[in-house]
Amino acid sequence: MSSPLLRRLSILAGGLLLALATPSVDAQTSDKYGGRLTYAEKESVNEFNPYQLQEPRPASDRLFTLLYGTLVSYDYVREKVVPGLAKDWSVSPEGVPAVEQITFELRDDAQWHDGESLTAEDVAFTYEYVVGVRAGTNKQALKRFASLVDSVQTDVSNGTVTFHLVRPTTKPAQRFSSLWIIPEHKFNDRYVSKDGEKSLGENPVGTGPYQFVEKSLDGSIKLTAFEEYWGTGPYIGTTEMRRTLDPSTMASQALGGNIQLIVETPPDQIGRLDQSGQFTLKSYQSLSFNAFGYNNNGPILGQKEVRQALTHAVDRKSLLKQWYQNKGQVIGGPLVPAHPYYNQSVQPREHDLDKARTLLSEAGYEDRDGDGIRETEKNKELRFQLVTLKPKAAQSTRRQNVAQSYAEQLAEAGVKVEVVSRVKSVYLEKIFEKKDFDIAWVKWEFDPSYDISSLFLSKNSSTGGDNITNYSNQKVDKLIRGLRKASDPEAKRNYMYEIQNIIHEDVPYTFLYTIENWTSISIELITTRVDPYYFFSYYNNWYVDPAVR
Repeated sequence: MSSPLLRRLSILAGGLLLALATPSVDAQTSDKYGGRLTYAEKESVNEFNPYQLQEPRPASDRLFTLLYGTLVSYDYVREKVVPGLAKDWSVSPEGVPAVEQITFELRDDAQWHDGESLTAEDVAFTYEYVVGVRAGTNKQALKRFASLVDSVQTDVSNGTVTFHLVRPTTKPAQRFSSLWIIPEHKFNDRYVSKDGEKSLGENPVGTGPYQFVEKSLDGSIKLTAFEEYWGTGPYIGTTEMRRTLDPSTMASQALGGNIQLIVETPPDQIGRLDQSGQFTLKSYQSLSFNAFGYNNNGPILGQKEVRQALTHAVDRKSLLKQWYQNKGQVIGGPLVPAHPYYNQSVQPREHDLDKARTLLSEAGYEDRDGDGIRETEKNKELRFQLVTLKPKAAQSTRRQNVAQSYAEQLAEAGVKVEVVSRVKSVYLEKIFEKKDFDIAWVKWEFDPSYDISSLFLSKNSSTGGDNITNYSNQKVDKLIRGLRKASDPEAKRNYMYEIQNIIHEDVPYTFLYTIENWTSISIELITTRVDPYYFFSYYNNWYVDPAVR
C-alpha cells in the first residue's frame, strides 16, 4: 500500500516509453482531433486531492495521470528517469553514487488549469503539504518523503527547487516520480486552510493534459483536453470516467455504444464482450496479489509451523477456478510472475491436508474433545477471526466468497475460522492502525521500482506501517538494508531473490494468487498502444472513429 496499499503499476510486453513524439497535424491527422471517450471503472473516485486519499486506488491513479503532473517520470524499460514538469535536474556532489541534494529546473511553459503559471513555490508547497502531519493525509506518501528530504529551497529567479536529503541517497530523482504537484494558490496560506483543501478535493486544478469539468451525481467524471498543456496534447477532446459497479450493466452499456473502454473487464463478462465483435480484449498479468495475512504477534499464529500448516490446508487452485474462472496464477511468495524480480524457484506450497494435520499435531494441537476443532492441552482452541473488506452495494462479493471457502478448507484440518466483513474505515483501522486481527484478507499492488520491503521490515510494524503482520526477521532486515543501498540491477535481483526465499519459509502470509486482468477496447477507439500498467501513457495518440462501429 502508496496506501496502506502499495504504489502500483508496471511494465511488461515491451515496456513503457514515456517520452512520446508530438503528433504532427496534417490532412491525414487533423480529423482525429476532438471526439469523446467514455471509459468504465469498477470503483468510484470521490477525492481529487491525491494526498487526502486514505488509500490510493488504481482508478484514482489513472485519473490523476490525466489531471496532474510530476517533476519526472521513470521509464522502467530503459531504467531511466525522464523529464516531466522539471526539464532538467542536477545532483551534488557530482560523480558519486550517493548524493546529498538534488536540484530540479522547472519548465517555463507549464501552466495550471486555471491559467496560473507553475512556480518553484508550488513544488516546495507540495512537499511541505505532503510531509505535514495532517489527519487524513496519505501516510505512505508522508513516510516516503519525510524520510528522504531534510529541507527544500527555492530560487524563483531561475525556477529551480533544491531538495536537501536526509542522508546520501542513490538515484534520488526516481523517488520524485510519484509526487503529484499541487497548486499553492488553491490554498489560502502556506499551512493549508480547510477551504483550500476542500476546493482542491472537489474541483481539482492540475497541470496535466486534461482539466476537470464536473462530477455527476451518478459518479461519472468529465474532463476536457487542456489547450495550454506543456507537453504533447491528446487527440481526444473529452474524456469521461464512468463508475459502473454491476458487471452485467457495465457490459450492456459498452455493447450499446456508451462505453468505449473497460479498464478491468469483469471475468464473467469477458466472453460476452469478446463474442460481440464490437470489442478487442487484451489480457495482461497483474502486479497485485491476494493473500491472507497472519498476525505474527499472536500466541498461536506467531508459530511458523502453524502458519505453514494453514497454508498447506488451502486449495488455492480450486479457489482460483471457482471464483475467477482460472483467470490467474497461484503464487508462493510476495512477488508475482509479472514482476521483474520474481523468483521462479519460490513455488506455492501444495494443498496437502495430511501435511497440514501433521504439522498441527507436531505443534501440539489435537482435537481432544471430538468437536472437530483442535486445541492445546490447556483446551486453547484453534479458533480465529478473519477480517475482510465489506463490499458496497452492487459490488462483487467475490472476496467474501473466497474468504468463506478458505474457512471451510481450514475446517477440514481442524481449524475454526469466522469470517467478518467490515466497512472500509473500520477495516483500515483494525488492520493498519491497531493491527487488531488474527487473519486479514489483503490485496497488495506493486510497481517494479517498489522493493516490497515495507511489508516485511521490522520497524514498519508500527502504527500505520505496511508490515501489518508484525513480521520480524533480522536476516530479512539486513537484506532490505542492503537492497536499498544497491544501485546495480543484478545486485538488487539477488537481494530480492533471497528475501523471497526466506519469506516463503516463514509464511507471514498465505499467498493466494495473482489475477489475470482484461482490458476491453471498442473497435471505434483507435489506439497505437494501451499499456495496462501505465494505462494512459499513450493516450495522446488515441482517437475515436465512430464510423468504425
